Amino acid sequence: RSSSGQHPRGGPAVRAALARWREGFPACELSTCKKHPSPWRVLAGERQGIRLQGRWYCGPECFEKAARDLYSQLLPAANRRQSKRHRVPLGLMLFSLGHISQPDLQGALQAQKDSGAGRIGEWLQKAGAVSEQQVTAALAMQWSCPVFPLESHRRFLDCAQLIPMPLLESAHMVPVHYLPSSKFLYVAFAEAIDYTTLYGVEQMLDCRTEPCLATESALERALEELRQEPRPPEVVFDSVVDAPEMAATARSYALQLGADDARIVCCGEYIWTRLESKGQINNLLFQVISRN
Repeated sequence: RSSSGQHPRGGPAVRAALARWREGFPACELSTCKKHPSPWRVLAGERQGIRLQGRWYCGPECFEKAARDLYSQLLPAANRRQSKRHRVPLGLMLFSLGHISQPDLQGALQAQKDSGAGRIGEWLQKAGAVSEQQVTAALAMQWSCPVFPLESHRRFLDCAQLIPMPLLESAHMVPVHYLPSSKFLYVAFAEAIDYTTLYGVEQMLDCRTEPCLATESALERALEELRQEPRPPEVVFDSVVDAPEMAATARSYALQLGADDARIVCCGEYIWTRLESKGQINNLLFQVISRN
């Protein structure tokens, strides 16, 4: 005891310091927990808890419960790709630009109908009516976005590791240029722009995405080259469709890797989980199987 008969730990100064500490280290975000991190363990340099979507959870159990709730919210949104409708079909756009004639368009439409597959632009190219560049330029007009000269630029290699390869292949896209200062990411597509996946990328990377168009051949070559590049670890689960199982898997990997930060977003047919440990990134990709 002090000379005043009071415990030093109970003094106003100590209580004020503890209050400031608690403000700096908020309680566990799980409503049924609310545990604070231990100041002594923090001072000792020990890792405590894990952040999920920027919110701190004190331990594996609380993290798993929060992840399970998040997976449950995201599962219904998986596979819902957003695409806008075009007022002018691609064939009519090429015709109005003077790139093809009426017989060219009719012949391509008939070939498409007879085969039951293929895009109109592909059939027009096979017939020699248009070039790949003309088709890409018309698509860019449809989507109201620029054409990126992927054939002559190598910048896509600088941002190759930002997005897992299965997501690039699923959405048929390539990140082509990243501006770290403004967190601006340009992403190239060859046909349809997958805005749902772009939104997921923005949430995961805390950036702003801008879509652009590239020729099909250039995008395919870029994807093939990216497959050969070293990448952060990517683990794909193609049979897990249950939120509790996803959460248990994420918890297991988080413990194994010693992760201190996690983010979970929906990207097309995948739910992307990103675990970070001392700057090292590991990606878990749960492929959602449609029950329809």
